[in-house]
Amino acid sequence: MDLYALMARRRSVRRYKKEPVPRETLERLVDAATKAPSGCNQQGWVFVVADDPAVKAQIAKLARYGRFIADAGACIAIFCGKETLCLVEDCAAAAQNIMLAAVAEGLGTCWVNSHGLPHSAGVEKLLGCPPTHELAVLLAVGVPEEIPASPHKKPLEEVLRWNRF
Repeated sequence: MDLYALMARRRSVRRYKKEPVPRETLERLVDAATKAPSGCNQQGWVFVVADDPAVKAQIAKLARYGRFIADAGACIAIFCGKETLCLVEDCAAAAQNIMLAAVAEGLGTCWVNSHGLPHSAGVEKLLGCPPTHELAVLLAVGVPEEIPASPHKKPLEEVLRWNRF
């Protein structure tokens, strides 16, 4: 499948079949994340993959808008060193690579914003994050129970400008 088709098929999936995702597949997703650009090539990220049902349930309980993590095959927590120049941007690029790679694997994902939010400290403690790092993103990953309909996207002519705003 070409990249444009992958981008068109990507959805935020919030309903998952209670099926595990093979670790080899999860490793491929994280490997795809490491191919993302990072400011000054710092690559300050660390990926903690939670595939233990008890751990996922605890993350889901902490993350107000991520209750579905408990049912997903895995949760990929993206941490970044606090001294990383482009912490949020680097982790966002890595997350996008994971989401697109997941589509290629026949999986669904949903981004749960986690940078500086109330649940972040609890997830950091749960997953053993050292004080040098912080949580940026939680990604639910799994076999979709259903593929959501395509959300409305603004037409190109509404968002594209040439040379000036």
